[in-house]
Amino acid sequence: MDTIDVIEIELLNGTRILLQKSWSKIYNLKEKTVWHLGLSSSFPFLRLKKQRCVSFKFRTKFETIDDFFDPTYTVNCTLTQFASMFNVNVLPFEKALVESDLRYAC
Repeated sequence: MDTIDVIEIELLNGTRILLQKSWSKIYNLKEKTVWHLGLSSSFPFLRLKKQRCVSFKFRTKFETIDDFFDPTYTVNCTLTQFASMFNVNVLPFEKALVESDLRYAC
């Protein structure tokens, strides 16, 4: 019996889905900021809440490179958290800039 590795992800609307753990099927990976408008009982009555999320497309077929019918998901996490779910090592942008500056400064 074959086993398929899957991970559970939480979408922005709160639903959780299982996704096949295959980094090669993910494309158009972007980190976004979404603003939510909420009500409060005190003044000001409207509150804006900022939330970071990851948007990506999941390739269902390898017949075409970027298929229009591939599902798009928006996940409630940051980009580095999302990559760590797939066991991908990420070098943060700031750290890469500092290491690059230190390498060429000497």
